[in-house]
Amino acid sequence: MSERAVRSICVVGDGIVGLSAALAIGRAFPTVTMSILGTTSNPAAVAELPPATLPTVGRFHAAIGFDELDLVRRGIAQHHLGTRFGGAQPWLHSFGEVGRPEGAVAFHQLWLRAHGEGRALPFEQYSPASMIGAAAKFVHPSADASSPLSTYLYGLRFNAQRYREALDLAAGEVPRVAGEVLAIERSSDGRIAALRLSDDRRLAADLYLDCSGPRAIVHRLIASRFDDWSKWITPTAATITIAGSSTPDPLDFAEQGADGWSLTATAPGVETQTRLGRCGESLKSGRLTEPFRHNVLALGDAAVALDPLLGLNLSLAHNAILRAIELMPGRDMNPLELAEYNRRTEREQLRVRDARMLLEPSFDELPDTLARTLEQWRARGRLPFFEEELLTPSSWAQLLIGRGILPRAVAPLTGQVDSDAAAGAMARYAAGIADLAASIPPYPAYLATMGA
Repeated sequence: MSERAVRSICVVGDGIVGLSAALAIGRAFPTVTMSILGTTSNPAAVAELPPATLPTVGRFHAAIGFDELDLVRRGIAQHHLGTRFGGAQPWLHSFGEVGRPEGAVAFHQLWLRAHGEGRALPFEQYSPASMIGAAAKFVHPSADASSPLSTYLYGLRFNAQRYREALDLAAGEVPRVAGEVLAIERSSDGRIAALRLSDDRRLAADLYLDCSGPRAIVHRLIASRFDDWSKWITPTAATITIAGSSTPDPLDFAEQGADGWSLTATAPGVETQTRLGRCGESLKSGRLTEPFRHNVLALGDAAVALDPLLGLNLSLAHNAILRAIELMPGRDMNPLELAEYNRRTEREQLRVRDARMLLEPSFDELPDTLARTLEQWRARGRLPFFEEELLTPSSWAQLLIGRGILPRAVAPLTGQVDSDAAAGAMARYAAGIADLAASIPPYPAYLATMGA
């Protein structure tokens, strides 16, 4: 091991995020001594709730050695295709591509032109994931490039208790410590030399991963600054009801009422109903401006607070863990290395904030990144590039169109594609998806074929 390499890591928090971090980082750096400090669970930790993930979950599970088929068969995971948004004009946000481009012309540009001409179906009818999910069905993607299923993606939704138990079992060799953090010892350079626990024990490590949820019990002891998003995203209180087993549904259902949002989702053995009401101080969205500070790295809800409406919380934590592996600093915690981690993490978190803002009743005052997105979209239906995007251009198009935000004009490049030919191709593609959705067995039957 290099003299500069991190030799020991203490994970503070033994929930889903903490165990995920211990597993992924422990596998990536097997010579590092790892320990997990169990802390009192925090019910406000959204990433620890019955969590949903984006399709990127496959990359993270590969990093920790988890197999999707095994998780499904053991009643830990089910497949997740997106969310139905109810209201006067219902719409869907799902995974994978919507429609097919024509050469260099993006499909959403062709749809926008056809919509203006009165020749387009609702946008989600060109999405395999939306139509299959709306029929309460599921099938895995196809390797046949000519099939609509070749661009179809899915995430996973977990039974939180069973998923945590699976992570706990997989991390079984990592030493556990019980206790609460009462204070810290600081070295002369500002780093934490040791944690002081409730029974007067001392816990020392080169690096501390704060996975303690919104309390951020270690990070708050080193003068962290919180960027509050309350002026853009309404503060809410989450009331969660977990019922017994229900029929599996690959789509969540969200609806906005007079007093806030409600979100219904199924996972193996449970149905979760979450109400997000306006309640000042309960859950303020925002982020730590320096999640990696000195030798403390905040992950999950300790780093970013966001309600579960778009189901991005655990995927944000997964990405942050993989980014930490990629950019793991030396034991001296060089500020340049920490600054690059914080820079890239900020880019990702701000774009997630922007996406969530689109679900607000109004958004007159805009941060620069969302203002740029809306300016480009409204002018010509273009989506600007941003580094570290968690959501795909297809997701952004669905969110914007679903919210009724349409461009003033389409991109001139659409003129390269004959309007009649494009409308015919779109109609055939939507019909093919409808036939495909009708031919697939109901989701419970598909789960049975997997041995679930």
